[in-house]
Amino acid sequence: MTLPVDHIHNLDSYVTNEGEAFEPAAGADSVKMDLWVPSECVSVHLIDVPTAPKRKWPELIPWMLEDRLLQPVEEIHFVITGHRVEGQLQVIALSQRDLQEWQRVAENAGVLARSMYPDYLALPWEAGRISVGWRDGICLVRQGATEG
Repeated sequence: MTLPVDHIHNLDSYVTNEGEAFEPAAGADSVKMDLWVPSECVSVHLIDVPTAPKRKWPELIPWMLEDRLLQPVEEIHFVITGHRVEGQLQVIALSQRDLQEWQRVAENAGVLARSMYPDYLALPWEAGRISVGWRDGICLVRQGATEG
């Protein structure tokens, strides 16, 4: 599946068909896009599926990950991906400050972020293979359908 995405770094110079950079086309609403975000700012965790009711997971999971994080849980945005690996649940954690900055950059570029994905997912994936890419001095590696 190919996602129509743009990299958050590219939005710093995003140019629409009309006007200047950071200026949406005349009379147009923000363009909705899925965005790649720098994977070095995102951590992916596997945790045991909580035994609590699913409706309580958003409150419970941050505290399950507290010992693995370098920031207070109050400063982190958590995304439960729903992807399960052998009885474990995948959770993505990222700084709320980074998320707000990415949203600001997107908004300034006339873009409404529909969703954001770690940029290693831009690399092709094939079972039994590892994909490697290079972005701005950073080596990206993808080793699975959702792992990188």
